[in-house]
Amino acid sequence: MTDAILKMENITKSFGDGDTTVQVLKDISFSVKRGEFVAVVGPSGSGKSTLLSIIGALLTPSTGKVTIDEEMISEYKSSRLTSVRLEKIGFIFQSANLIPYLSVRDQLLLVGDIAGGGRNKKSAVEMLEQLGLGSRLKNYPKELSGGEKQRVAIARAFMNDPELILADEPTASLDSDRGKQVVEMIAREVKSRNKAALMVTHDERVLHLCDRVLYIEDGRIMER
Repeated sequence: MTDAILKMENITKSFGDGDTTVQVLKDISFSVKRGEFVAVVGPSGSGKSTLLSIIGALLTPSTGKVTIDEEMISEYKSSRLTSVRLEKIGFIFQSANLIPYLSVRDQLLLVGDIAGGGRNKKSAVEMLEQLGLGSRLKNYPKELSGGEKQRVAIARAFMNDPELILADEPTASLDSDRGKQVVEMIAREVKSRNKAALMVTHDERVLHLCDRVLYIEDGRIMER
């Protein structure tokens, strides 16, 4: 059994046809181990979004292998990739993307219902309490601060006990202090639950909270 939850091997991704083909990712290889929190940084247009989409089973690579929790997903059909997203991956986005008519607790329970046989109401409450939201269970998104919404999003990402957490600019809509708190929470949850996490970010102020920083430019990746 390998310690790497995520493994990328010689990944390339091209868009277009013939003379208009653009290679966005070029021979990318790296892995993320259990309990490891890795950041990916790079300029706009460097391939960060495409990379995250491939890891998140939203796109398939042109060539190369993607393995999540010892399951090679790079050649899966779209229907099977949907199952991978539900069972193996937790997503945290730039904005919390909460459903306005659901309470904080119900945001988490919906994830369990969609996945089928998800964790129960007690698990949702315990997770929210651990993130300091025990008094907000019945509140709706419009009643929460930006930081509280992102904490709900973190709890939601961990709800189905995924092996891999993907965070896409989780501090983008937060001020410096709240942004740092959110990334600290992600790091703490990754360590305490022994998961793997990859965060795409422009926020240099939170990089010290990560175990490693990968830099992507012109479709190629290197360690900083």
